[in-house]
Amino acid sequence: MLLFSLITFFTARDTPADASPFRNSAKIELEYAVPDTSSLIECCVIYNFTDSGADTSCNCNGAVCISAFDREKIKIIRSVPEKFKLVLKYSGRTIITPELKYNGMNTYHKLLIENGEAVDVTPVVKTKYSSYSIALLATLVIELIIAGIFFLYKKIPARYLFIVAVINLITHPLLWITAANITGFGTSLIWLEGIVTAAEGYAIFRFLNGRISLFSSFLLSIIMNVVSFFAGGFIYMLLY
Repeated sequence: MLLFSLITFFTARDTPADASPFRNSAKIELEYAVPDTSSLIECCVIYNFTDSGADTSCNCNGAVCISAFDREKIKIIRSVPEKFKLVLKYSGRTIITPELKYNGMNTYHKLLIENGEAVDVTPVVKTKYSSYSIALLATLVIELIIAGIFFLYKKIPARYLFIVAVINLITHPLLWITAANITGFGTSLIWLEGIVTAAEGYAIFRFLNGRISLFSSFLLSIIMNVVSFFAGGFIYMLLY
């Protein structure tokens, strides 16, 4: 099972981070700067474009298709392109969005419709802040439970779980933001997870002031991160 998991990780294009999902759709939220009652009549994807022009035919005959849309949200099904634009047709006006890029997970963007233009205001975590909070909370709960059991076995006072929580509150957003904006949620995430796991293990060793060996602290960090890598991602997918 472990061998299968490792093979899957290193061959899959996209993998789950601590409490994160797999790639399968794109969700775009629309926000309006001023009240507007005009209906969004049609929405389609431009997925073949260059600086000199674009294919605006919007035929659903390629890898991309709009599943559903209304004035506040759009969902793209099938495989999500690495980069794309949207054509938003309202009664009396047509808006072409700026270039949107696949950003991992269930790709998420937020657009602000203002003065006849679409402005990309996607959060830095490349998902809803509420959804990121679910990922962070799931990771904290999972890893604190594991650490609690480990501390009980090693007869380490429960108050030191606070250190594990603080470490996670630092490393989780750093890893997520780095993956979402720089490396992507592909196989490079494995290396980021490895760096974070090593850093967390060393931090636990240092801040527990000799109450745990370096080997045990690294072992604890590995167990916590492996479990949250799987279980956290599954929880996120259920609730996203």
